[in-house]
Amino acid sequence: MKKIITTLFISFIVVASIFAQAPQAFKYQAVVRDPSGAVIADQLVSIRIAIIQDSIDGMLIYSEIHNITTNQFGIIVLEIGRGTIETGIFEDIKWGKTSHFLRLELDENGGTNYQAMGTSELLSVPYAMNTGSLSLTSPNGGLYEVTVDNNGSFITQCSPMPSIADAGPWQDSTCSSTTLAANEPQIGNGAWSIVSGTGGNIADSTNPFSQFSGIAGNSYTLRWTITNVCSFTEDEVNISFLAPPTVSNAGSDQLNVFSPTTLDANAPDNGTGVWSIIDGTGGIISDPNDPASLFSGVADSAYTLRWTIFTICDTTSDDVTVVFDNCPSNVADLDGNTYNTIVIGNQCWMAENLNVGIMVFNGTNQGSNGIIEKYCYQNSSTNCDVYGGLYQWDEMMQYVFTEGTQGICPPNWHLPTDAEWCTLEQEVDSTIICNTNGWRGIDGGSKLQEEGNSHWNGNFNATNSSGFTALPGGYSTGSFGGLNDYAYFWTSSVNGSSSINRRLGFNTEQVNRNFNNQNYGFSVRCIKD
Repeated sequence: MKKIITTLFISFIVVASIFAQAPQAFKYQAVVRDPSGAVIADQLVSIRIAIIQDSIDGMLIYSEIHNITTNQFGIIVLEIGRGTIETGIFEDIKWGKTSHFLRLELDENGGTNYQAMGTSELLSVPYAMNTGSLSLTSPNGGLYEVTVDNNGSFITQCSPMPSIADAGPWQDSTCSSTTLAANEPQIGNGAWSIVSGTGGNIADSTNPFSQFSGIAGNSYTLRWTITNVCSFTEDEVNISFLAPPTVSNAGSDQLNVFSPTTLDANAPDNGTGVWSIIDGTGGIISDPNDPASLFSGVADSAYTLRWTIFTICDTTSDDVTVVFDNCPSNVADLDGNTYNTIVIGNQCWMAENLNVGIMVFNGTNQGSNGIIEKYCYQNSSTNCDVYGGLYQWDEMMQYVFTEGTQGICPPNWHLPTDAEWCTLEQEVDSTIICNTNGWRGIDGGSKLQEEGNSHWNGNFNATNSSGFTALPGGYSTGSFGGLNDYAYFWTSSVNGSSSINRRLGFNTEQVNRNFNNQNYGFSVRCIKD
C-alpha cells in the first residue's frame, strides 16, 4: 500500500553572519498523496512540523505550521525552522546533546484538521546546524556537504538528490498491453524494471510512458527508479491483466424438438455470456444471459443460435442448431375428424380422445376385417362424440404388434408406448416411478384430468394444468361401466398376453398403471412421431 507522504531530506540551508552563527533552518522535501496513492498535485496543503526530544514519545520542544502548494508532481519543499511558530524557539534546540525526532502532520485540504503521518529520528542532517561545513564537488558532478559533529566524526550529504519517483496509478483490469504512467524525472534518470510476474515486456525501460505487455490472467509488479550521482528513489505499480473469457460451448444440437426448449450452454467462469439468433425467424430467447434459457420458435423451423462469452478484452462464441418439430394446433384422423393438440414437455399429444371408425354394438368382437370399429358407451354415438370411442387392443393396433406403430392414429402420429406415457406422467409429477403398478405419484392424475364437473363425478381436485384434458369415457368388458368415474387409456406396450394401460379416477389425484385383457374396450390418445 502506498504511503500518504514519501519524504527525503535533501540539504541544509546555512545562514551565515559575521558572527558565524549556527544555521537557522534545514530543508525537507516530500511527495503528498491521497489514501489511494494518487499524487495530490497543485493543491494547497497544511503541514505541522514538530521536534520531539529524547524518544518518539518524548517531550515536544518545538512546532511550526507551513501552508504550501504542491507542484505538478505533488512535491513540497519546506524550510524547517522558518514556518509559523506554534511552540518553542528553533534556535534554542540543542541538536548535539541528545536524540531528536521529527513528527509530521498533514491536512491535505489546507485547513487545521491535521492527521499524523509518522515520526522518524533525525540522524546526521540536523547536526550541520551546530557545526561547520565544507562543500565539495566530486568528479561525477555530485555536490557534497561535509560537516563534523561534536565527536569529530565527518558527515557527508550529497545534493541535489534525485526526483521522487512516482510509478503512476495501479492498473487492476487491463488487457494484454497498457501504457505506463510514471513521472518524468526533473533530476536524475528513470528506468523501469519488472519486480514480479512472468512473461511481461517493457518496450522502452527508460520511457516513463512506455508500453508494457503481459500474459492475460497474470499480475505484475513494476518498479520505476530515478537515479543520479547522489542516490536513487523508487516507486512500484501493480498491473493485472484480465483473464481471457471462458471458451464458449453452446451445447449439443437439438433436432426435432418441440417449442419451447431449454438451451444448454456452459456458464462462464470468466466473462459474460449472451445468446443471439444467427439464423431463423420468429424465435424468442426468454433470457439472453441465461445459458439454460428457454427458447421458443415456429414449428417446422430451424434456427442457429450463438452463445457468446465476452470480456472487455476478448470474445469466444459457439453455435447450436435447434430444429422445432411440428405440433400443429389440430390434427385430422382417418375419417376427417379434427382434434386439438397440446405440447407437454417435449411431447406433442392429442388433447382429445380418438373417435375414428364405425360404431359396433358392445359384445361384438371388433375383429380383423380391415375396418376400423369402435364401441360407444351404452351403444350411443352421442357418447362417442363427447368421450371418443372405446377400442379393443388388437383393433387399435390393427394387428401390427410393434410398440409405437401408427395403428389407427393419423399419419405422422402413433400409439404411445408405456415409456412415452411415463414421460408424460413424470413431466407433470416427478414423484412417479416408471414400471411400477397401481396408483402412483402425488398429483399427476389431477393435472391430466379435465377441470370441473361437466363430465367427471367429483373430479377430485382436478386442475388440468397440463392441458391434456382427460375425459372419463369409462370402459367396455362385454358390458359398459365407469362413465364419468374413470378414464382408461391403452398403451401399445404388452406384458405377456395382456397390454399395459393407464387409469385416472374421479376420487384420486394419482395415476394408475396396470395390465388388462386385450379384448377390453378403452380410450385412445395418439402422440406425434
